[in-house]
Amino acid sequence: MKIAVIGAGIAGVASAHELSADGHQVCVFERRGGVAAEASFGTNGILSPALRPPWPMRATPRLPWLRMASAQGAWWWRARRVQSTRHDDAFWTLARQSIERLAHWRSQWPSDYERTEGVLHVWRDTAAFDAALGAAERLRQAGLRAIALDAEHCRHHEPALPAATPLAGGLLLPQAEVGNCRLAAHLWRDAAERLGAEFRFATTVRAIDVAHGGVRLQFEQLALTTGFAARDGDGAERGAPQALLRQRSHAAARYLAPVGDEPFDAVVLCAGTEAAALLAPLGLRLPLQQVTGRSLTLPLRSPERGPRSAVVDVQRDITLARLGTRVRVSGGAEFGAARGQPSARHLEALYRALDDWAPGCAHLAHPQVWHGARACLPEGLPMIGGAPGQPRLWLNIGHGDGGWTLAAGAAQRLADAMAGRTAAAEDDPFAPLAARF
Repeated sequence: MKIAVIGAGIAGVASAHELSADGHQVCVFERRGGVAAEASFGTNGILSPALRPPWPMRATPRLPWLRMASAQGAWWWRARRVQSTRHDDAFWTLARQSIERLAHWRSQWPSDYERTEGVLHVWRDTAAFDAALGAAERLRQAGLRAIALDAEHCRHHEPALPAATPLAGGLLLPQAEVGNCRLAAHLWRDAAERLGAEFRFATTVRAIDVAHGGVRLQFEQLALTTGFAARDGDGAERGAPQALLRQRSHAAARYLAPVGDEPFDAVVLCAGTEAAALLAPLGLRLPLQQVTGRSLTLPLRSPERGPRSAVVDVQRDITLARLGTRVRVSGGAEFGAARGQPSARHLEALYRALDDWAPGCAHLAHPQVWHGARACLPEGLPMIGGAPGQPRLWLNIGHGDGGWTLAAGAAQRLADAMAGRTAAAEDDPFAPLAARF
């Protein structure tokens, strides 16, 4: 089939790769100049089932009382009602499958994406840690390892943890990983192009037309962009085959008209925060909210400093993760789109966490500051599968902060469904059933 994928974030690139591996002719449309340029750019780096933890954590952003009567308030209350232990189990299962699928593709790739193993969740308060120990049994019942550590063993596992910071204990998830999401997206793109996929950057899809039994995309495109050229920053392009570079040059030369209209056999929507606007004209009212997160990325003073892998301060909802020779500090979530720059108050919380858990490990002079909006659905689970009433339209959207964790598994699940290898059950929590709209 000739398939269009809308969006080149981590979900879209992974989907394009899986569909190309199945032999489809894939064309990816991305409004930015490259892959992973929005919500996938500055993620916390963690691939872990415990992104949906069984212990108390600020998983749903708090909403000011003045906004409780708004559309955001209605979404917030719906999210509080619909999330269930069944959804937890589904998330953990898909996360574990996703990590295994990524390991398969990693064995086929020519380079690494700054991967480390194991994520340590830490608690400052003894009572909260004791409650987490009991809740962690649910992870073990789902087939996930969760190793309880006292403060001494936490510091042995992560030597950067200082003695001065209060530490009641931690839970180590050895099956969880850390990796550079943006770098992995570039590797996935390269692999997809080698399988024949085509990427059109600086191209905004304006409408999905499903009239007359087919499906067409209406789009606008800018002039040639750096998305078609070799990249120097992440190292994913170093030594790229000349054939691949020629393929990109030929692709770039095709897109000279400012507007276009093109038919496809199927369309896969991975557009993140733009998905709701594209679905609304089709009568699908997606209950999507934008939730903004933020991160700081700083160079380490020396390789032995900073976390070995990742440390999650559960009670303050802040993560420190090693990405090669850098440390990324991320946390905080609030409703609404990412506008302007993060406030000094928000950044101060990240710097304070860095000083609490890895003091003096990084150069602070030139931080990479990022914040971006994630597309969230009230169930806390993405929609993966065929859109209701639209046989040629497929969805892989609404991953929230789990996009990096779920990308490989969600893409495999989508490809299996499109190939008819699996059929969605009525009780499938990921299915885009009419009741979820």
